[in-house]
Amino acid sequence: MKKIFILIGSLVLVLIVVKLFKGSEDVKPNSYSILSAAEDFVKAKLKSSSTSEFSSLDETSIIETDPNVYEVRGFVDAQNSFGAQLKNNYYVRLHFSPYNKTYSATDIKLE
Repeated sequence: MKKIFILIGSLVLVLIVVKLFKGSEDVKPNSYSILSAAEDFVKAKLKSSSTSEFSSLDETSIIETDPNVYEVRGFVDAQNSFGAQLKNNYYVRLHFSPYNKTYSATDIKLE
């Protein structure tokens, strides 16, 4: 009887450990989180980020190109160094880490 309890306990422990490790891989960000991360990386490249107005989610393209890798394309209206309001298209390639739920930008382009 003692061996059965040890066997069942071991099985439960293995299932819990597998679920913990597998669970972090199953985390997928939502579109709003991806868009917000892309906007943050673009803002860091703007001369006057406080004046920036970004395309809405409906006007922005988000494509998952590889697992946890996203390409975001949209536009931003922002002032340049002379104070003129300009519209720029942007492209951001993001990598999402499901373990710590953070983004890193591997490519950022403003056109």
